[in-house]
Amino acid sequence: MAGRQVGLRAGVWSILPVVLAGVAAATAGLDSGIALLAGAQLVSIAVFALGLRLLGPNLWLPVIAVAVVAGVAAALVVDAAVVRGEPLPAATPRVDLRGERLTQEQVAGIDLRTADISGASLDGLPLSYRRFDGVRAAGTSFRNADLFGASLMDADLSGADLRDAKLTGAFLTNACLQGADLRGAVLTGVRAAGADLRGALLPADAARVAASWPAPGQAPSSC
Repeated sequence: MAGRQVGLRAGVWSILPVVLAGVAAATAGLDSGIALLAGAQLVSIAVFALGLRLLGPNLWLPVIAVAVVAGVAAALVVDAAVVRGEPLPAATPRVDLRGERLTQEQVAGIDLRTADISGASLDGLPLSYRRFDGVRAAGTSFRNADLFGASLMDADLSGADLRDAKLTGAFLTNACLQGADLRGAVLTGVRAAGADLRGALLPADAARVAASWPAPGQAPSSC
């Protein structure tokens, strides 16, 4: 009976550090969906469960505090290592893939930040969490591609076809999306502050479901 009670308390209280760590990480300025998921949530649960096992359910409050701190610390590490990363050297040559119909195997071996994929087709490809920061992708087709958590900051996506693309949690900060077609795209949690959306075709709920959106009257980024 005692074991069941401990397990029940652990199950109930394990929700709290996850929520608190997520809120704390967001408040700290982390803009990484990866960090909040992999860092704040999973680490918090693991630390909380271990703390309960070692200290017992009666000390749940300090255990929660430790779990939250561990979750935010892990979020910081993941955010820095996975999303922000190191900037590319200025002299890095670009891979010329303009107009190509790319396959999953081709894309897997390329640092897309260094690529020119203007006019190429990446339709339907699994591209979750990939980094496209600064990529040249004018007129590129990403139709029905999985771009969950992908980073496209400062990317040139002018005239790109993003219809039905899954952009949940993606980063479009300062991206050029002039004339892009995003009809049917999933934009839940997208961060698009500073993006240039002039002439873009957008879902009706884009600004409502996005995590950040260009402010009305905001001067768009240069394309």
